[in-house]
Amino acid sequence: MDKLPEFWHHGSISPLLEETTMKRRICRECDNEMVRKYADGDVKIFCEVCNDETEHDHIDMEPYCPDCGGKITVCTKCCEGYFCETCRSLKASKKIVWKPV
Repeated sequence: MDKLPEFWHHGSISPLLEETTMKRRICRECDNEMVRKYADGDVKIFCEVCNDETEHDHIDMEPYCPDCGGKITVCTKCCEGYFCETCRSLKASKKIVWKPV
């Protein structure tokens, strides 16, 4: 059997997980995240709180666990799931808490 890589013995993130930051669109008026709306074959960036297409900024943000508050990583095997090392479980992307870097 092959020897495990050194980082596995120190409790580091496995090679199937990757730390990530993402650009999120944040409304300048209310500081909430903007959403994409599709209308008449066009994509609009829309603030549901302001109920308008307001000006927004692109901000680097990191994902955190909604249950324990710890920083989470993207599973590079499926590229869709978020994994919390503390809870040892996958987290739904819609429940992720995003915080500025």
